Amino acid sequence: MTRMTKWDPENDNIVKSFVKEHGREWSISEMADELKSQLPGFDNSSIQRRILQWLQNPRGPSDLL
Repeated sequence: MTRMTKWDPENDNIVKSFVKEHGREWSISEMADELKSQLPGFDNSSIQRRILQWLQNPRGPSDLL
């Protein structure tokens, strides 16, 4: 079983930057696949959820506000 890691600011900035750069051209699953190697400890579905949160609210997911 994979140990889940908390979304700290460093991990979240990786997702935020990637979404900002590729969010219009890439699908959520493509971005998650690409980010998987940069985010050890996170599974694909949790990365996809975080990407979706950034796409829905570019100011940041609600747990960061």
